[in-house]
Amino acid sequence: MSDIFREVDEALQQEKVARLWKEYAPTIIAAAIILIATVAITTGYKSWNQKRNAEETARLVEAVNSKSLVQNVSNFSGDTRKNHATFGQLIMANKHIEDKEFESATKLYTEIAQNKKAPKDIKNLARILTVQANAHLATDKQLSSEKQLALLAPVLKDKKDPWIWHARIEAAAIHADVDKDYASAITLLNEFEDVKYIPLSLKNRAKALAHIYQIKAATAEPAVKKETK
Repeated sequence: MSDIFREVDEALQQEKVARLWKEYAPTIIAAAIILIATVAITTGYKSWNQKRNAEETARLVEAVNSKSLVQNVSNFSGDTRKNHATFGQLIMANKHIEDKEFESATKLYTEIAQNKKAPKDIKNLARILTVQANAHLATDKQLSSEKQLALLAPVLKDKKDPWIWHARIEAAAIHADVDKDYASAITLLNEFEDVKYIPLSLKNRAKALAHIYQIKAATAEPAVKKETK
């Protein structure tokens, strides 16, 4: 039975790397477009400012499509408007993920999450991506479960946050895989069932993980019983 658990865990870890960019790239691009449009409307940008935004977006696209993506996007992020710079950092971090440079990716995600001037939704996305990238670091470089949960806390507390359900899955994995607290993990995952607007793929992932953790919880030897023997 333990072999089955190990194989499932290994499969989940291998799939996670490939999913990061594939899953979040469309959302990041869409968020960038929405953010730029919203800023233009709500702050009453004049035509020259709108033109500047268009020019900066074109520069970012050009940097992304270049052969030296990381270097060119890095140069762009150091010489552009703040929001464009944030998106540039996200793109660089995702490139590091593709190249399995998880330490560099974690550093960039952390910088975005700690940037007080970055848009809230993007900061919270970076919090989740930091936790995901952290899982692939060497054990001695990984954040403790307490620090990871603290990183996710602002997302988990805001029921209106668009990333809350992604954060719940990450928090559940930390509770179960790191702390062996299967009860807390299952509680977080069971809440997916009653929410209709969650994407089906995300809901199915939560259901599958809940099933795995229920099996592990049933076969795990309670710590209290060990102490009383």
